[in-house]
This record gives sequence, structure tokens and C-alpha cells, in this order.
Amino acid sequence: MKIIFNLYSRIAFLFSTIQVCHKRQENEKKRCGMLLLTVAFNDERLIEKQIEQIRLMIRDSDYQYVVADNSLNRKKREAIKEVCMQQGIDYIRIPYLMTLLFHYQIAVSHGAALNWIYYHYLREKRPMRFSLLDHDIFPVRDFNMTTTKELVRRCDIYHSDYVQIIDDAWLHLINGSNYANIKGKDDVIKEMLSDIVAFYNGFLMQN
Repeated sequence: MKIIFNLYSRIAFLFSTIQVCHKRQENEKKRCGMLLLTVAFNDERLIEKQIEQIRLMIRDSDYQYVVADNSLNRKKREAIKEVCMQQGIDYIRIPYLMTLLFHYQIAVSHGAALNWIYYHYLREKRPMRFSLLDHDIFPVRDFNMTTTKELVRRCDIYHSDYVQIIDDAWLHLINGSNYANIKGKDDVIKEMLSDIVAFYNGFLMQN
């Protein structure tokens, strides 16, 4: 089984490096100081909330935020694209065939998507700095990606609720798309989306 999985992972990596024709919907911008790039997966609500929180809390003077869509569900791809268009956010489609081939193992699919982003986007854009974000991580306090030193000062994971707190400034809903079908996870997501700051503060008080 380990040999098969390793072969599967290597094929995913090789596939992600192949030059393929793809459509981009992005604004032409100069080389930015900090590029924040998130990988979307099957949930436009999380992307909408992440856009909102990035705009509220990120304090870098020169940053660009981009969404790369690795969704398996085609309707969700359209919904995420629509959110990005409405919000004026650059949107990139990761080739659907690659997503389809490797969705059997979520970690491999995500890894292949990150490799594709590097080979087909980051090497071309050449930002001075970049950060790859999960679609279910949100800044909840003012944060500067460029100047903050010792980025990982605190990282607490609360497995009972699949929530991670990073640097006392970021909230990460592990398994935000609930691909693992965890009972009660959807209720947690809805609560967080309704008021993320209240959710964050309430969670800290409970833990």
C-alpha cells in the first residue's frame, strides 16, 4: 500500500509540473511585495469570509490576494469564481482534470495543486514574498505579513473542535470544507461565518 501511495503521489507531482493550457482571470499588476494565495475547495462561503477578513486585518502596504480554485464540484467552481469577480479578486482555475484525477486522496490533490501553482503561476509572477493559505484560515486581529518577525510564536490546536489558533491572530478551521464528514462540523462553520471575532473570542474563553 505504501509503494502504491508513493507512486500515486509522484504521478500527481509530475502531472502538476506539465505545461497545460489554462485560462486565467486576473488583473495585470506589478511585482508585489507580498502575494497571498489561497487554494479554494468546494466552499464559496469560506472564500467570501477570507476575503472580508484579509481586507479588514492585513496591514501590509503592498500585497495582492489571489484565489486558485481546486474544487471538485463544478458548481462550486462557478460560485467561487462569482465571489471573486464580485469582490475584484484575481481568480485562477487549477485544471479540472488534475483535480479529478487526484481527488481520491485529499492531501495528494492539495499537494498537486500547490505544485501547479508554483510551476504555473508563482515562477511567472515572481513576487518578492508569498504566502500560501488554506481556504479555511482567517486573520482575526491586525497582522502584517511582511514585517512580523518570528511568525510562529504560538500555535495551539484544539482537536475536539478541529480549530487551530496561530500567533493569537489567525483562526484555522481544520477540515473547513468538511471533506472528512465530521459530525457537527457544519454547525461550527456556520457559527464561525456568522461572526468570526465573537467565535474566536468565545473559543479562547472556553479553552
